[in-house]
Amino acid sequence: MTLSPSFRPILAASAGLISTVPSPSSAPEAPQAVSVSLPQAIAAAGGTVEVPITVTDLSGWGILSYQFKISFNSPDSILSFDPTPVTSGTLSSQGSWSVQLNTAVANEITVGAYGAVPLVGRGELLKLKVKTNASAVAGNSSVLSVTHFLFNTGSPEPTVHNGSVTVHARVCGDADENGEVDAYDAALTLREALGPMSPPPPPLTAVGRLNADVNMNGEVDAYDAARSEEHTSEL
Repeated sequence: MTLSPSFRPILAASAGLISTVPSPSSAPEAPQAVSVSLPQAIAAAGGTVEVPITVTDLSGWGILSYQFKISFNSPDSILSFDPTPVTSGTLSSQGSWSVQLNTAVANEITVGAYGAVPLVGRGELLKLKVKTNASAVAGNSSVLSVTHFLFNTGSPEPTVHNGSVTVHARVCGDADENGEVDAYDAALTLREALGPMSPPPPPLTAVGRLNADVNMNGEVDAYDAARSEEHTSEL
């Protein structure tokens, strides 16, 4: 009996010679919508605070550049931005990315960045250092209003959440916010400086970090812990 040609692939497949039915392949997942957020930060008068700009997952978008503006100091001039960005440990430290800031316009900062390797992941896009005026008083606040945020030439178009910086009273060295500075505060400050550690105790609150930043440089580090211990020992 002569078989019709249409049956030959089926018989060959049953004999293990060929495969006529390819395995189904799942379509690649579409990248997620992107949002950009600034925090509700606090700082002491005359102090410095790092303001992180956080993003949701950027993977899959092929992002090779971003730019935006932040306006601030309305109505009172209580803030100024450091012209040097903080990229260490952020998404903008990936590959050979370059970040440039322009603070020439009053009450405004413009940020532009680009790189040859697309950004991937979520977290802190970069951090900006903000210094408060020494004459500011507790309760003074400025909105950080983000405008003209652009990834590549406009895609993805992010949802943007503005932030603020508020001047807050501080008790220098009082990491646990109990109104006193003691050896336990120095220990908490050192734990914070070393990075995320398993509780207990939990990480410092925003006010606790403000108090722990003894030298008011916007960071909590081992030097702050040493200064707290000096105060405790009355050296």
